[in-house]
Amino acid sequence: MSYIFNDLEKSMILQFANASEGMWFDPKIKEYIAFAEEGRNCASFYRGLSKIIGEKISEDIFSEKDVVDVLKSARLWLDVAIDANGGQGAYSALIRAYTMRQGELRSSKRFTDSEMQKSSNQYCGCTESCFSPPGSGCDGVERRVWADRSRCCHSSRRGKAGRAAIKLGGRR
Repeated sequence: MSYIFNDLEKSMILQFANASEGMWFDPKIKEYIAFAEEGRNCASFYRGLSKIIGEKISEDIFSEKDVVDVLKSARLWLDVAIDANGGQGAYSALIRAYTMRQGELRSSKRFTDSEMQKSSNQYCGCTESCFSPPGSGCDGVERRVWADRSRCCHSSRRGKAGRAAIKLGGRR
């Protein structure tokens, strides 16, 4: 199930990504890189993308219920990501506590707040890369609504930013 963003929407998504405080675009490798600094997050990117999807849902232009369901799921995920990446609310506390405990159990390491934020921001960079032009690392899926993230960031990006987002504090 796909939704193809129009040129205006893609332009807005790139503007949101470029304005984000949690990542920066590296033109040499043509990817977004996460900042490892507490307080620098990507909530504004998630908020902008949620707004675009919310407007599409409210336009009521889709005849297929599946498309609306996918868009609603994507928006719900984004709305949680706004708080989680921003370090606010119950979801953020739950995700960070769980990740911290997993680090202790699996690698006997306690992650710093900066490492935790970098990992969260890198996931956002991976998400944004799914909207990048063909040839930039997410070939063929950049226009998909990434509620079905398994076909976008988790599989095609796993070798680069996806792995960094999954492996907290991991190097690229």
